[in-house]
This record gives sequence, structure tokens and C-alpha cells, in this order.
Amino acid sequence: MATGKYENYIEASFRVGDQHIRVKLEAIEPTSRGNQETKKPFLKFTILAGGRNGRAEVVWQDDESRLESSLQEIVIELIVAAEQQYRDLLQWRYEWEVQEREQRIEDERQRKIEEEKLAREQKEREEHERIELLLNQVELIRKAEIIREYVEHIIVRKSEINVPLKELEDWAVWAREQADKIDPIKSFTEINLYQR
Repeated sequence: MATGKYENYIEASFRVGDQHIRVKLEAIEPTSRGNQETKKPFLKFTILAGGRNGRAEVVWQDDESRLESSLQEIVIELIVAAEQQYRDLLQWRYEWEVQEREQRIEDERQRKIEEEKLAREQKEREEHERIELLLNQVELIRKAEIIREYVEHIIVRKSEINVPLKELEDWAVWAREQADKIDPIKSFTEINLYQR
């Protein structure tokens, strides 16, 4: 039992099992009315409100019988209050565990949704990159073919060009090599037909 003393009352807590039940014992001064004889102070014992469900205060006080005559009832009420407080604690733990379990389930559901979203976004990025690669390869093939057509066009019209034949042939070899370098089919370094 722990106590704390104040002006005209004492607060204490009784330990019943693992539960602490707060109580208050007060000395109440009677109010005087006119010429009536002043009575002695009387005692008031209160089991303070508490618990999760807001247990109501229970009060006993000296009146026609002394407070001591209610000791058995007070002890029973202390035990009942402790039991109720204990049950409230068990209920709170149960509700907390249910809430925690539901939160873990929800967190796992959200994690899976996020994983699926990230996988979908990754797949879309990869698909976009494949399309970009494909379009880039198409563009490179087109440029390589333009260079080759240009070289053939120059060779066909070599009689119109005032350049020595050997220089023109060297240039044509060089230009065809450049076309082969950018042509993904010829180099086969930038194309992967089996990529999924």
C-alpha cells in the first residue's frame, strides 16, 4: 500500500494481485446550522474511479453506523474493482493484439501492392527501353542505307566528278565502312532479337 497525505485526506493505493486500486480517506467537517451543537468530523472512504471502462467511484461514510462496520463490504469492493481492472487490462491487450495483427496484415497487403506496382513500372520501363532501342536500330539502318545509296550514286556518276579514281575508290571504301559500323545488322552489337 502506498500513501500520500494532504490537508484533510489521505490518498493510497492497495495492491490486489497485480492491480493497484486507488482510494481516498477523508475527514469531513460537519456544517453547523444556527445554534445546533457541533458534531464531530466524520470519515468518508472512496474507491476512486478508474479502469479502461471508467469504473465509477464507490463511497462509504460514517453516518448512523461507523465506517468500520462496512469493512467487509469495502474489501469485497476492492477485490471486485481489482478484478474489473484486470479484465479491462486483458480486454485492452486483446484489442491491441487484434489491432496489431490487422495492421501487420494491412502493411503486408500494402507492401505487396507496392511491389506489384514497382514490378509493373519496371516492366513498362523495360518495354519503353526496348521500343527506344528498336526505333534507334531502325534509324541506324536507315542512315546506313542512305550512306550506301549515296556511295553507289557517287560511283555511278564518277565520270562527272573531277577527283582521281583511286581517291574516289578509297573514299567509297571508307564510306561503306562507316555505314557498316552504324548498321546494327552488320555489327550485331546493338541488336538482340530474343530480348523479352
